[in-house]
Parts: sequence; C-alpha cells; structure tokens
Amino acid sequence: MNVIGSNSTGPNAERAPIPPIADVNLLRQWLYDCSTKHLHPQDPLDQNSRIGKVLRRGVLRAINTTTGQIETHDSLVPFVALSYVWGQTVHLTPSLESKTIADYAPSIRDAAELAGSMNIAWLWVDRMCINQSDETEKTFLIPYIKDIFAAAQLTIISAAGDGAHNGLPGTKSTPREKESIVEVTNGPERFSLLSSQPSFNALRGWTFEEQVFSSRVLYIFPTEMIFSCCKGTFRESSRLHFSSGAAGSGWGDNGATPPIVAAEINAKIHSTLPDSGHALSARDFVRAVEEYTSRSLTVEEDRVIAFAGLITLSGGNPGSQFPERALLKHGHPPQFFETALTWQHEESFQKRQPRNRKLFVPSWSWASAGTKVYFLDNGEENG
Repeated sequence: MNVIGSNSTGPNAERAPIPPIADVNLLRQWLYDCSTKHLHPQDPLDQNSRIGKVLRRGVLRAINTTTGQIETHDSLVPFVALSYVWGQTVHLTPSLESKTIADYAPSIRDAAELAGSMNIAWLWVDRMCINQSDETEKTFLIPYIKDIFAAAQLTIISAAGDGAHNGLPGTKSTPREKESIVEVTNGPERFSLLSSQPSFNALRGWTFEEQVFSSRVLYIFPTEMIFSCCKGTFRESSRLHFSSGAAGSGWGDNGATPPIVAAEINAKIHSTLPDSGHALSARDFVRAVEEYTSRSLTVEEDRVIAFAGLITLSGGNPGSQFPERALLKHGHPPQFFETALTWQHEESFQKRQPRNRKLFVPSWSWASAGTKVYFLDNGEENG
C-alpha cells in the first residue's frame, strides 16, 4: 500500500480523482506545453545522421494510427514509439502484418488510438515494424533501436500488466478499474492508501535504454498516466501542475514510480548540449550498469547490445562507427575501463546462466556475470 493523499500540506496533500478514461485534452496540453516551452537539445548520439541510415536502408516502418496499415517511410515523420512487454502470446502476431487497429494486440491497439487522439499519425512498435523473420534486418536495426526511440515525438511506456494482451489502462478500449482507496487515521492526520502493482516493463532489459533515450515519455500505470521529459513531469492526479526534476525524483510512491536511475540519466543526456563532451560520468555509468543488470533478457547474449547506446555515449566519438563496434565487444568505455573492472556479483540475485555456459564477452566484462552486479569503485572520485 502506498500513500496517495493526506490532510497535511505535504506532497501527497491533494490528488485529483482519476477517471476510468484519461482526459485526452489534458494529454494534448501536456505535449503542447512541452513542445512550446521546453528546450530539448539534439541527442549527442548524432541522431539525425543515424536515423538517416535507417531511412536509406528502407526499414523505418510505422503503423498508420487511422487505418492500421504498416507503411515504410523514406523521410522522418512525427511518430509515437511504444515500449511494452511482449508477453507469452507474441508468436500469435506475425510482424509486418497490417490489420485494422481494433485487430491488433490490446496494448498496440490502445497505443495507436492514444497516439491518434494526440494528433500523431504514426506508431512504431518493434514487434510489428521490424521483420522478425529477417535476421539480416534485425542485426542491422538492433544498434539503432535507441535512435528510433530518441527520434519519436513521444514514447508510450506500458507500465501495467505483463504482456501485450493487457491493454493500456485509462484508454477508451481499456478503462481503468475503480480505485480501491483505503482511508487510515493516525491521530489528527488522515491518509489515503492505494495498492501498488509491479511494473513488468521495469524488469525487462531492453526497456532501460528505451526510457533513457526517449525525449518525452507517457507512462501508463494502472493508477494514472504521467508525462515526463528532461525538465520534469505532469501527472493526471495533479492535472496541469508541472513538477520540475527527473521523473520519479519528486513523486510519491503510489505504484507509479519509474526506475530513478534511468529517469535521471534521461534528464541528463537530454539537457546536455551536443558540444559539451561526454554526457555520462563514471558514476552515471556505474549506476546505469547496476540498475540494468538487475533486469532480465530473453536472450542473455543481448546483454551488451541492449545497452549499446549508453556504452557508446560513455566512451568514443559518437560519429564514428569503429569505436562503437569495438566497445560492443566487451561493454567497457575506455575512460571508465578500470572502474568497470571492479564489478562483483550481487549475491542476493540468483545467477541467470549456468557457470559452464559459453561466454559471449571476455570473462572480465561486467556483461559476463549473468546476474546483477555492483562495483567496488562506484565512480564517485571520477565524477
């Protein structure tokens, strides 16, 4: 149970009631305010150049949020990206198969309807817009997934449910259930409590970078929707009140709090000017690896590639492809190399892989651990 309101003057003192269906006009206003009032410097990964390679390859596809058709684009159009957990029924949904919006998996359907209601005509979904049967295409695109999320007008993060079958609570097709709020009195103080629910999205390895590199995020929690950018957050329970700071840093924990490390790094890289050098410090990198390695991957061999954007951002010239390829062999940025060597297994986490497995990175790499790691050198002295 988490505190969502009280009769005091603290951060939980007032909370607007949450309707079964979110107010689309409110969501539009959030996006408009962010677009017109907040400066978002260009991504230090030289986003335009990298997305250009995807466009020239002819593999940037998106779902038309009106017709449901999956179409290929040769120029960058405004689109929404969906970050979600595939779940166990993914094999029932072939990629590149166009259908009416209503016939997509519920989370994809709801994301398309939500994007359309915010006047954004296109939706990018990895499962549907990447040819999952073409290994050459997948191999090419995987290093650019972070750039696709960075190029999106908005990323919708499904933080409710354990698969695409759950839908997005608060949308027209998936109304939220009535909140079960418990009132508790402690002397003169009265508190409102709401049951919290785990977010499977926050347990998945790939979604870490999806959150870090997205310029704007709309979190869909069971309890409410929260809009976040590098400048701060809007939330349904406080309507048009804007709270500055990294997403989650000033939120009450009401079952609607994102991973703080990913949110803080997101705020840092999207507030950094392109000519300011490396955006991440040793401490940032260490904290990111510690958070990221607590998450699971269906294919453990993806451990480095699913973290490629942060590895590249931490070391090497973003405009050069050679440093990136070299870094992805082990995941240790040159200027943090010695710090990264101090990794240790987090004993409280069970090993994900048997000890006799074939290593896909050198044994000295943190990515070889097969479990959550921590660092003896936490990077504080290096900035």
